[in-house]
Amino acid sequence: MTRYPLPSDTRAALQQYAHKCQNPGLLFERYTPEFLHSGDKQKALENIQRCKPDQQAMDAYRARLRALVRAADAITFQAQTDWRFVTGLGRNTPFEVGFTFHRLYGFPVIPGSGLKGLARAWAYFRLKEEQPDCESEEDPLFAAVFGRASKGDESEGSVGGAVFFEAIPLDEPELEVDVMTPHFPDYYSDKKNRVPPSDDQDPVPIPFLTIKDGVRFGFAVGWRGASNPKAHTQAVEWLKAGLENLGAGGKTAAGYGYFEIVGGQ
Repeated sequence: MTRYPLPSDTRAALQQYAHKCQNPGLLFERYTPEFLHSGDKQKALENIQRCKPDQQAMDAYRARLRALVRAADAITFQAQTDWRFVTGLGRNTPFEVGFTFHRLYGFPVIPGSGLKGLARAWAYFRLKEEQPDCESEEDPLFAAVFGRASKGDESEGSVGGAVFFEAIPLDEPELEVDVMTPHFPDYYSDKKNRVPPSDDQDPVPIPFLTIKDGVRFGFAVGWRGASNPKAHTQAVEWLKAGLENLGAGGKTAAGYGYFEIVGGQ
């Protein structure tokens, strides 16, 4: 019988109902079976992979989010994963690597803060290409979208007008288990910087969750404050270009996280 590191009454309830769970995020974040501690993380992730979010709850959440972005006069678009995608790798979990699920409903989600950072990074690179000597926050369009930090007594800071909503899957968010294999585990885990990379260290495969290719996500960028159609549209274009050219989430250097824009929402 599988045991859970929880109070006995809670453990008994989980043993009776966990197989009926329709929240992969809950399994990943909270229902940590004992087989994790025996090292069988692959099996644990495969169990989470097979768990499907409640479709009725997802449909209701999508409807509420659509109403919210309409009320915010947001510009919306769709993009689908070009290959595997993973976000939240750095989160602290029993699996060594993280994954970002919606905290209530358990489906994969891309936080709006991450999308804002992606759009800002692309905008910064483009401005540096076009105006190498210009500080990004000195550009009126950049400042209108992302804001401007205060510089002591020289100038006051301002808040950007763009509002980046979280992106959620429009299709069934199919998960896949992938594996990374650090070849120098002793080197990476040495916090005192005394162990060099060497060929005598045993690679240890680490399984982790990803979203498969071809899954559509809905994106939305709203605007607050005085209307600025030019800056609002530019914010959306920067986000689209970032998704296509920089990639979102983790392991983008290995080809993860790139999106293809597929139309309006």
